Amino acid sequence: MFQLGPGNAQRLSATTPIRYLDIPQSVTDGMNQAYGGLLVPFEIPAGTYKGQDKAVQTLGLAQVVFTDANADEDMIYSFTKNFWENLEALQEQNSSFAGITPELGAKDYGVPMHPGAERYFEEASLR
Repeated sequence: MFQLGPGNAQRLSATTPIRYLDIPQSVTDGMNQAYGGLLVPFEIPAGTYKGQDKAVQTLGLAQVVFTDANADEDMIYSFTKNFWENLEALQEQNSSFAGITPELGAKDYGVPMHPGAERYFEEASLR
C-alpha cells in the first residue's frame, strides 16, 4: 500500500525541491523475487506533491492482516467478505487502499490463511 500525500512528504516537498523518479516494472519484478510478490505497481498522480507535474510510476507494499488461528471462522469470513466487497468505498476515503485488489488479497504469501478468509476467497473463485 502506498498512502498519497502523507504530512511529512507534503512538508518536505513544500520547502525542498524534489525530483520524482519512476521505478520501472522490471525493478519491481526483480524485487518481488526476493520479497515473495509483496510489491505492487502504483502510480502517484500528477500534482500530488509540490513540483510534481507528471504521474510517477512507483511501487507499493501489499499489507497483511493477521489473526489468531483460534479466531472464530464465521467472524473472519464476515470480516474478509465485508472488507473486499466494500473496497471501493474504502479507496474513496483513504488513498492507502489504492492499488489493492481481491486477487492480491487471495495470493499465497507463504503464511497460512485463516479458514474463514480461505472460505471467502474460494467462494469468490479467487483461490
